Amino acid sequence: MGYHENNLPPQSYSFNQNSVVFQQSNQGSLNDSAIAKEISTNYINNKTKIMNTQNTLSDENLTGQRSDLDNNEENYLQKNLDYINNQIKYLGFGEGHSEALKEAMREGREKIDFPISKEFYSPLNSEKKQEVDFTLHFGKGKESNMYFLNSYSAQLKGLPEDNNESQKFYINKGKGITAKESFNLLSGRAVNKDLTNKEGVTYNAWIKLKPSEANSEKGNRDFQIFGENYGFDLEKTLSKYPVKEMETPEAADRLGNSLKKGNLQAVTFSENGQEATKFISPNPQFKNLDVLNPDGSKMFIPASVLNKNENTPKQSIQPEPSPVMKESNSAGIKR
Repeated sequence: MGYHENNLPPQSYSFNQNSVVFQQSNQGSLNDSAIAKEISTNYINNKTKIMNTQNTLSDENLTGQRSDLDNNEENYLQKNLDYINNQIKYLGFGEGHSEALKEAMREGREKIDFPISKEFYSPLNSEKKQEVDFTLHFGKGKESNMYFLNSYSAQLKGLPEDNNESQKFYINKGKGITAKESFNLLSGRAVNKDLTNKEGVTYNAWIKLKPSEANSEKGNRDFQIFGENYGFDLEKTLSKYPVKEMETPEAADRLGNSLKKGNLQAVTFSENGQEATKFISPNPQFKNLDVLNPDGSKMFIPASVLNKNENTPKQSIQPEPSPVMKESNSAGIKR
């Protein structure tokens, strides 16, 4: 049985990555000095060129050119390499991998596992970076010798052994979870993506990796999915908090785009005439925001504060111990 977003009851779901296709979003990044910066300039600036290249250098198109390219294997290899370089650049894995990739492709193996390590800065400490080990999994096309990026594995380093298992993310025609988004997911945050189910129906949802301990056996973790009908509205939720960046449409838009990528975002809380730096990330499961102090401690904001009418002066928000919440088993997506 197919699954359609409009049939979502107001509860969360779990799903396996194989059941959906991720579509690349067009979200921008933040530029304000008070707002965290992302390393996304390269593939955002070249997005049009990259996507045009991906449209023309498809498996089917290159297969049709095979007879012409057979006369010059080096040209064929270079076209394939250009395609791969654009693909991994668009997904945020950077540049400078051409020579190593070309050497691996020349060996002619059916599959290539290509390691890349990247560092992402910690928003709570600009001097501290967190390392992620990636392995890009390439395979040959069915009708040609062209290599395609089918998936990649990511492992967040520096965590206790139970929380740093490798996680595989699947790619479909160059679209999927970006390197930075995978880092955010592995860090326990939620990401907003456009998804397509097996019926070809596209819908928008928030996704989050289930905790490692939620699986009975070690292996690839499933996602929790919170679709539009679940009821989490990021903009409406942000309006309940004393976030100074929400005061202008431009800053609010940049903030929203960053949070949708799963970033832990620095913002300014303005209350009672005083300003303080806080760090926020969406928590779609509980339809609120996770708010951290600069020292990393979590703030608990009473519902009575958040539910007050916007025209009523906001009460002072005080740090409190976070309540313990149990995670219930989610119903699976019908197939």
